[in-house]
Amino acid sequence: MYFNSEDEDSGSSFSGVGAYDDTAILTEGIHATIYKIDTDNADGAAAGAGLRAVKVVSAFKNARLEPHDIRSEVHVLARLSHPNIIQLLEASYSHQQKIYQIAMPFIPLTLNHLLENSNCSPYPFPQQAPSIPQPAPKRALQYSALAKSFLYQITSALAYLHAQTDEHAPIAHRDLKPSNILVPSDGCIKLIDFGISWEDRPRGHGASFQEPRGLHDNGRLNGFSDAPKPDWDETPESMCCQVSSGPYRALELLFAPRRYDALAVDLWSLGVLASGFFTSLAFKPKGAGAGLREFDWDALIPEGTTAGSGPANQSPPEPDPTVPFNSLDMDTSAGGTWYRIPIFDSTRGEIGLIASVFKVLGTPTDTSWPGFKSLPAASALVFNPVSPRPLEPLLPNIPPSHAQSDDRIIGACLAADGENAVKFIQQLVCYPPESRTKAVDLLRHKYFTEGCALVLPSTLTPAGQPLMQGGLETLPELISMFSANVE
Repeated sequence: MYFNSEDEDSGSSFSGVGAYDDTAILTEGIHATIYKIDTDNADGAAAGAGLRAVKVVSAFKNARLEPHDIRSEVHVLARLSHPNIIQLLEASYSHQQKIYQIAMPFIPLTLNHLLENSNCSPYPFPQQAPSIPQPAPKRALQYSALAKSFLYQITSALAYLHAQTDEHAPIAHRDLKPSNILVPSDGCIKLIDFGISWEDRPRGHGASFQEPRGLHDNGRLNGFSDAPKPDWDETPESMCCQVSSGPYRALELLFAPRRYDALAVDLWSLGVLASGFFTSLAFKPKGAGAGLREFDWDALIPEGTTAGSGPANQSPPEPDPTVPFNSLDMDTSAGGTWYRIPIFDSTRGEIGLIASVFKVLGTPTDTSWPGFKSLPAASALVFNPVSPRPLEPLLPNIPPSHAQSDDRIIGACLAADGENAVKFIQQLVCYPPESRTKAVDLLRHKYFTEGCALVLPSTLTPAGQPLMQGGLETLPELISMFSANVE
């Protein structure tokens, strides 16, 4: 690995941001731009063999956009070695151009792409308009195997990050979501984007990247020691709560804590991510608005007042989150996009997300969350009491245990997987934060040890377990089957 800090970048494969073609931009955010580059040379390398994703961040942005810090990301990635975490190939900082660049393998498919397509369901997409699509036992078992494999790998990556090892203290990712998980063709998923990760030590201006002795060669951070420091500080006594994304944000983050359990934040995000395999799919026709979902705004009204007319009253009809597909009365041939209806709605900001969580899990009480009232913003509003509701109806794409099948083994597997998947989610999407099951313990959860076989990539298991007699037996085949409509 090469970390170049000199003005002349002759020792690095990076040639500077000016060499990148704007048409090669993969994604562009407020902090970074990611390009696809091809490092193939004239030595006869196979086409595509040298494809890389290069993350480019200006020193100006890195200095000001708390809590994003590409220096921290490089320092973390250089010390990690796990099959389900992206490999850092190269990194450099150019004093002349004032840009950071880090290179990783190019993998075009994200878990978000996979989940947000109409084929990613245990039900075949209905060609007509019945109220509920007809179950297909074999397909349901195949979908269950795919979801279980991916969730096991993601959990394995978190268990590794959250552990104390010789090479790193416990690390929290703090931005776990489907778009930060890459899906290679072999199915060995990769967790990416460690730009806001947390190690319970100062970040930003006060961060120290002095490398402890004894780390392997890939852990050396040559050249980053004199790179510009951010203007902000994040310390264990004053943590940034503006972390994680949208519906994956843990509830405690929404009440302005200055100190919180970052590992528990990851666990909440894992639970919401897991639910995304089983929530309803909805279709938004081309040209339609954002399709904001409604929720019970009365949960936000201080006691003694009444709800008046508000934005929710002008919202379009709410999709039904209890059915597998929300397009049975729409013509999808005219074009549009599919999306998952998350169990929590973040489209109306933090207040709306709080209401959405309370609508599912109930308003915190002294019994359900004894420490809730100690959060800085917990007393900002007085919420009307809301009782928790069952989670199962919000997961209509759980593989159906009632699927008609002549094979009692398949039926038993589906029943076990459905029940255990709900329990898996419930052990993560819960409060108080300390009640969430640790990632290392989740690897022994019944969801992974019972029901259908745990199918893993060949790189993780020398001999893959067959899915079922006469069925698809490899993870690449399952990915191909359920990503057929991904563009």
